[in-house]
Amino acid sequence: MEEKIKVTWSFSALEMLAEVHEYINEKSEQSADNYVNGIFNTTLKLEKYPESCSPCRNQKLREGGYRCCLYKSHIIIY
Repeated sequence: MEEKIKVTWSFSALEMLAEVHEYINEKSEQSADNYVNGIFNTTLKLEKYPESCSPCRNQKLREGGYRCCLYKSHIIIY
């Protein structure tokens, strides 16, 4: 049986996501909602496929075992 991973957002990551939403929302609320939902959906896929993204290019992050996913113009580090 495959163990399911749970994605837990840090407080600072949620704050950054709120800032992204606020910035995009200045032009379009629907676009802001879609963008943030896209980021959340990307992270939900990581629960089933945690190794689907490659190790981070940054040496310190890579050495720490972190992986990086790209969602449009944002990098998700986990």
